Amino acid sequence: MKFAWKVTMAALCILLLSTGVGSYLLISLSFRSALDREVDVAQEEMQMLRITYEAVCNARGVTLENLSDRGRSITRTLEQDPYFADYQFRVSTREGVQVHSSLSSASDQELLDSIDRRSSGYVLRREENSGRLRLGISVQRAGQVLPLALPWFAMQYPHVSLELTERGSAHLEELVSRGEVDLALAAIDSTSPRLSYELIEQEVTGILAGGGSSLAGRFPPGTAVSVEDAAEDTFISLKEGHSIRVVQDALFHRYGLRPPILLETDSLEVAKRTALGTGSCMLCSDIYVDGMVRRRGAFYPLRDYENHRHFYACYPKDGALPQYAAGFIRIVKQVLEQRER
Repeated sequence: MKFAWKVTMAALCILLLSTGVGSYLLISLSFRSALDREVDVAQEEMQMLRITYEAVCNARGVTLENLSDRGRSITRTLEQDPYFADYQFRVSTREGVQVHSSLSSASDQELLDSIDRRSSGYVLRREENSGRLRLGISVQRAGQVLPLALPWFAMQYPHVSLELTERGSAHLEELVSRGEVDLALAAIDSTSPRLSYELIEQEVTGILAGGGSSLAGRFPPGTAVSVEDAAEDTFISLKEGHSIRVVQDALFHRYGLRPPILLETDSLEVAKRTALGTGSCMLCSDIYVDGMVRRRGAFYPLRDYENHRHFYACYPKDGALPQYAAGFIRIVKQVLEQRER
């Protein structure tokens, strides 16, 4: 009798185990089958959208040259179509240049919260942790920002490649408007209606004077002065294309000044060292004032110039910023706040 009970209990355990495993496999296979069906439906709908978009582009003569302007117009037409009304999508060229995006920049949880609980199926969302960031940055700021920001960026976005374009600040807005870079970091006015601007750091414009200059001999460091106070000094100038050159030319024209220019250069570091070594003056931002300037010269903020040029991140207004680009801006802000001035 005891042996029979043992056999019965063993058989019952085997039956329960088999039933549990079978139920798990059945549920798993059903879920996988349902997910595969939904993925296939999503891919078919994406293919239909792509074919429709290409057909409209071909019918309207859209080429790579006019894709940026005409592509946006066609995309807006598609969004008004009832079939595509509930879709959010991004349109890019084969090279990864974004033409249009209606994707939300909300967090994952916000997107999940917005899903109708009565709807069926699955929501598939691509995490933007890989891709290519075409970055434009002013020549002078590149040496300051990139050594601090890139190690953190590479750690957080290891699958994003960076394509760097260095230009004077005055040219970078143009590159963003033409779609040649995705994001620009520069000292600019933030006035273009086609671009979005995000302030990274405020700057104070002033005169950097070498120790042997007339200006340094007459005023204590940090005194607010007018550019007229340096009229007797020799100047070092950055070449055209730099934002500070625009300010310099405007101030010289306002006061009718034509001071002797000892050197014109594209390098702010060369200009700074030359001004300090020769007892000359130059216009620059306070962010370039370091220990060498304090030891061998002085910086004087301008009292007769209201500075609207600050360090901004700028990008196209009509497109959603990829997550890795927004992440790069966040990292730059953090490292500049933490660095020792």
